Amino acid sequence: MGYWDPVSSTIDWCEPNYVVSYYIAEFWNTISNLSFLVLGFYGLYRSIVLEFEWRFILMYTNVMIVGLGSAMFHGSLTLISQQCDETPMIWSMLIWTYILYSPLWQGNYACEIAMRWLLALFGIGFAIAHAMYSFVLAFQLLFAGMCLFCLVRVYLYYIEIPSIPARRLAKSYICTALIGTACWMLDYHHCDNKFNLYGHAWWHFFMGLNAYYGPLFTQYVRAHQLKWSPAVANTKVVLLSTILIDKQLESKSE
Repeated sequence: MGYWDPVSSTIDWCEPNYVVSYYIAEFWNTISNLSFLVLGFYGLYRSIVLEFEWRFILMYTNVMIVGLGSAMFHGSLTLISQQCDETPMIWSMLIWTYILYSPLWQGNYACEIAMRWLLALFGIGFAIAHAMYSFVLAFQLLFAGMCLFCLVRVYLYYIEIPSIPARRLAKSYICTALIGTACWMLDYHHCDNKFNLYGHAWWHFFMGLNAYYGPLFTQYVRAHQLKWSPAVANTKVVLLSTILIDKQLESKSE
């Protein structure tokens, strides 16, 4: 028994409950969300400093909201906290969809307004429906489908960009998604194994990286479109080895 018992969420993950702390149901699944909070904040900070458009600021802000909601979910295993985790994940994919596909209707004001309203209403509608029915499988299928839909556009940007360092960002985005998904699947479907590898916590870690690399790659693409002479530079942050874009740097020959 723990502080938030009884469990009211529709999913109780593989990590044993209240082993480390009386107040945190799934300790490692909770603190692993720091990857979303730290990288989301850093991405938000860099987006503001480099004066990127509001879409990127909104994206990184929602990355932090996802991390906070997920920490609430795994820390308490309540139904309302589960919705605070899953609903922002769909919102992130809607923002990600807008970032990736908005250049297709750039300059068409009517289409721009229509798409903003369409995506916003979809996000609001999903939040209401999810609060009423708490569907899990439909949420998982929707999230996976949106990821694949966005992956198509990432690939098209990838083949258009000649910069090798920028392409590495896209590859990092895809690799972290694949590794994270594998960790999620192992934790979700093989919880009865003798050794608990805390796959869901690793899912958080790799998806935190994924949520940073993806928008960063599209920031490079956007900066290239705006003729900002973008370049990819390694940060000096130990262990994370994160990548950033600095529009103040001169273009480097690849």
